[in-house]
This record gives sequence, C-alpha cells and structure tokens, in this order.
Amino acid sequence: MDSEFWIKKWQQGDTRFHQAKFHPALEKYSQLFSPGKVLVPLCGKSLDMLYLASRGHLVIGVELSIIACRDFFKENEISFTEKAVEDFIVFESDKVTLWCGDFFKLPEHVWHEVSGIYDRAALVALPEEMRQRYAAEIVKHRKESLGILLISFEYPKDTIEGPPFSVTEEEIKRIFGPLDIQKLQSETETKYTKDHPKLKSIDLTETVFWLV
Repeated sequence: MDSEFWIKKWQQGDTRFHQAKFHPALEKYSQLFSPGKVLVPLCGKSLDMLYLASRGHLVIGVELSIIACRDFFKENEISFTEKAVEDFIVFESDKVTLWCGDFFKLPEHVWHEVSGIYDRAALVALPEEMRQRYAAEIVKHRKESLGILLISFEYPKDTIEGPPFSVTEEEIKRIFGPLDIQKLQSETETKYTKDHPKLKSIDLTETVFWLV
C-alpha cells in the first residue's frame, strides 16, 4: 500500500470511510488535551477537526489528498488560503491548517508546535510495516506535554481485508513502547462501527487509548 492508494480513493469518490459526525470518544475525552495545537494525522476531511477547534484548539491536519483538503474547507464554508511550503500544499484558516503531503515528511518546526495528537483512523489505516514507521515517527517527536488520543479497531484475523486493519493492544504497546499507555474504554458494536459500511457486519472491538 502506498500514497497512490489513498489518493485514488478520493479521486474515485470512494470515501465511505468518512463519517458525517463527530466521534463520541472525542467528545468524551477531548478535555485530556492540553491547550494548544492538536495534530490530526491522515485527517481526510474529518469533522472531528471542527470539534477540536470548537474546544479552543488550533488544529493541524496532515492529509495526502488535495481533494480532501479542499473539500474540508469548502463543505464547511470556511475561508482559507493555499500555498506551497517545501513538499506540501498548505491550506490555512483561522483555526485549522491542513498540510497536504506525506506525513513522514512533515517539517520539524510543525512538530515543535504540537501539544497533542488525535488519531481516529490513521494507525488502523496502515499495514503493519507502516504502522511501525508511523509510531516511530511519533515517538521520535514526543515530549513530556504531548498526549495522544488513539482509537483502534480489533477483529478476528482474516475477517476482512484492511484497511481498516486490526491492531491489537499488544501491538500498540510494542510499537509505542516508550510511552505510557492507558486504556480508556473498549466497546463492541458501537454506533460508529454500526454505521461503517465495512465494519458493521463483523465481530469488532473499538478501543480508545491515551498515550503520554
């Protein structure tokens, strides 16, 4: 799986993974974030970014698809500017900035500004080898004040072909090894997964973690 996989998804309009509502776990646990900027990796056009902004955070999203970035602002009627910065196209509004490009090339100065990370569907969107790279990138940039709200899926092996992939608690502990990992909640048949076109018919557990 490479960047073209996701870019083609948006080009073809195959965005059934997009949810037209806030994730209930975000509404429940967003108070855990320190004031400041929250990074949302592989953000798509998630409405969760609007929720974080409504809670007073500045939001930094990272997304491969320029279609997703433009749609986020246009569909929510948010004025924005667009400019090239290094390997990215940067879309910027008062409260939300989207870096369109490769997450692994995000400039160091952006990481320095981040006080929290919200991962609703980034880790589970990646195959195993890329999950290791993704976690290593976050661990490399971790700092004492940085908290990560992570939502993960787990389902029996070979039930469906990912993405989203099944990611166990054991794997999360392994790849985010240096961080303290707290399980906040674990549910089956959540409202979110029942509405998900690919997940609604399988035996799945959704778990929310807080990493610091």
